[in-house]
Amino acid sequence: MSFLDTMQRAFRSHHPSRSEESTTFVVVKWGREKLQITLPTPPSKTTLSTLRAHLAHQTHLPPKSFKIIFAGGIMSEDALSLSTYGIKHGSVLAIVGNGKNAESEVGKVQKEKGRSAGKSKKGGEESESDLVRRIKMKVGDTRDTLGNRVIDFEKASIEGPVLIPESPEHAQYSKEFTVLSEMLLQTLLWLDGIDCPSSYEEARKERKEGVKSVQGWLDRIDSANKTAKERSKSA
Repeated sequence: MSFLDTMQRAFRSHHPSRSEESTTFVVVKWGREKLQITLPTPPSKTTLSTLRAHLAHQTHLPPKSFKIIFAGGIMSEDALSLSTYGIKHGSVLAIVGNGKNAESEVGKVQKEKGRSAGKSKKGGEESESDLVRRIKMKVGDTRDTLGNRVIDFEKASIEGPVLIPESPEHAQYSKEFTVLSEMLLQTLLWLDGIDCPSSYEEARKERKEGVKSVQGWLDRIDSANKTAKERSKSA
């Protein structure tokens, strides 16, 4: 029996599955929307790829154009069951754009929804200058709060002690990686949820640049984490 099979069996023994006949659903945050996705089978028998296909169908997004996030982490192994990730009936997930292309399909669809919302509003609509100010403030706060921590994290991956599993250093490094990832992903979710009417060209440009910056920080800590793991393996 593989390690993964052992972990799955242990998880199921502590978290019994709902009956096959029961309806299982998860809640998925997409910008300002909350989607309730009914799973065809219990989480222990539903793979991430199946959930991705359901989300793609409901949001009209290409399956590979978005990341699925749960408990602050990116779910990347499509072949694994949802229960392997700890997902159960009623769990709350989120989806954001891949970030490789700032004009991703996620961004395009969200912008179209924002345009429709903007056209339907009468009076009280936020001015473009106020929206630009809010975006700049959010991205600026994220940079001021996390910028130096990202740099320190990168340095630790190269110059810090080699990480030994179960050591205090390893635990501290892993915790910092999780915290940074969660905080940056929260900013991405915030940016993805902004409604920008089609006439707000400056605001749309500012949001695009904000997404690019935050995704860049995420890519940097991902790269640093991989470097630390490689150093640990070669030690």
